[in-house]
Amino acid sequence: ATAKALDAAGLELKHIGAIELNEAFAAQVLACQRAFGSDAFAQKELGRGAKLGELDPARLNPNGGAIALGHPVGCTGARLVLTAAHELAAGNHEFTLATLCIGGGQGGAVILERCAP
Repeated sequence: ATAKALDAAGLELKHIGAIELNEAFAAQVLACQRAFGSDAFAQKELGRGAKLGELDPARLNPNGGAIALGHPVGCTGARLVLTAAHELAAGNHEFTLATLCIGGGQGGAVILERCAP
């Protein structure tokens, strides 16, 4: 879902100031870090020529992830998007990304852009 969102926005991962990545469980974050930084994964699973990019720990869940903030069943996506929106409201970034895993092997992602007041 993240690759599709980046493509639709005409952005690369390096343009995203803060990344809210769902921490359904700790190993899931580690798997995402490995997949995002892998050319082989990008080619085989995403049909892309190159990796999405490295998930910089300083930009990843900068306010703490689900392990710290909570993983409310049924509204995790809303929590991720609102946390990403708060990062924009603070004026820290031009773009933020909220990305999450969904049961059954699905995923979702949204890129938010800060607009001038």
